[in-house]
Amino acid sequence: MQQCRYDVEVHCDINGCYVYNNYYERFLKQVPHLHFEFSSLMRKIHEKNPTTTLRPPSTTTEYEYEPLVFYPWTDGDCTDCIDTDSIFTFDVEIEVGFLKYSKLLNEVATYVGLFLNLLHFFVLTRKELRNNAVFFIMIGICVSDILVFASSISEAFVYEYAYIAEKIGTCASFKQWLYMGVEWYSGGVQKFGRMCSIVLALSMTFIRTVSVMFSMSAVANRLTKLSTAIFIVFIIYLILGIWYAEFFLRAKPHKDVVSFCYFIGLEDEKVAQHELTEGFSILVLTVIYTFLTVILLVALKIAKKRRKRLGSEKQDNTSNLIIGMTLSFLIATLGYSILFIFSKWPYPNDNIPFFRVQLTMMLAHVPKTLLTLNSVTHCFVCLFMSSHYREVALKLFWRRAKAKVNEPTRTKTIVVATGNTSKDSTKSY
Repeated sequence: MQQCRYDVEVHCDINGCYVYNNYYERFLKQVPHLHFEFSSLMRKIHEKNPTTTLRPPSTTTEYEYEPLVFYPWTDGDCTDCIDTDSIFTFDVEIEVGFLKYSKLLNEVATYVGLFLNLLHFFVLTRKELRNNAVFFIMIGICVSDILVFASSISEAFVYEYAYIAEKIGTCASFKQWLYMGVEWYSGGVQKFGRMCSIVLALSMTFIRTVSVMFSMSAVANRLTKLSTAIFIVFIIYLILGIWYAEFFLRAKPHKDVVSFCYFIGLEDEKVAQHELTEGFSILVLTVIYTFLTVILLVALKIAKKRRKRLGSEKQDNTSNLIIGMTLSFLIATLGYSILFIFSKWPYPNDNIPFFRVQLTMMLAHVPKTLLTLNSVTHCFVCLFMSSHYREVALKLFWRRAKAKVNEPTRTKTIVVATGNTSKDSTKSY
């Protein structure tokens, strides 16, 4: 008898589509945004393949939705499965291994990033830096990164429990309700924080580009003021906060009619529409980023030649800092945009979607990891690219630590000197 590796069965309800059983049940729960795409793909398979028949709906089904089961063969021993060996490119071990280690890398980078960004925030909020427009925008980026790291840690803490509650018998408990909500809203905070970081970094690049190209104009002078930076950070946080809050706060926890476990989420169509809007927004921002980066580099080269002609060789540390930040953001957003195009763009070839879905599953954590690593590098970019930031950081940490080390020695010297003075005074009398 032919043995089938997986039985593929798609269930769709208000929480999304789930592919059963064995490997895909666990796998797609780790990649929630693929539920809708995979179910749509399986529906297309049924429409295109005349040998595929739907299982008659069960009259005793325990679900509020109608399960879909696909039969790619009409004869033979294997009648209840799709032969994944023939339609997918990579072995299951490769898929699971890649996803596991990319997720592990993201988690390690998250803890490191949270620690470094707390130190980074401590430096940026010093008076010498926070009164500068560029560094104030970087404070906004740093706060966004801290929100992302903190919510990522909270999501990882409750994630496993949120999906094993039924197995361990804790459904409908307050703890399960709380963990499910934390998992959902933590994802929203991460999306909000990452988008804020991208838009704020783009605004910082735009301000520097305008100030370099039109250094003597009133507009450039206005853009480089602290009040303008405060306004930009406030408006970006307000607009993106309203957009993400409107989406994530629409979801309300509800109990499953069978397991009585709490679930939270929105309909597949709304989730897909939101993800498409977000994905295309980042794609547009990446294109703008690319053009601004090229324009900034050209403008800096022209300005350098002009300074050389005038006999001024003063180093532009602020521009170097912004170039470093821009390039790190550009690499991260390019990775996200490429995967977004690859997974969402329609292809005419019917064999392509299987490869796309499988590769998208494998790379699910890669864009997130790139953005996380990008956030980790911000403090290093500032440290190596900006002499002003470096001076403040050294003054804050290095000299303070050095002063603490020297304090006992200094106290001992004072005591010894005082003792010697007393002896001399006694002798003189």
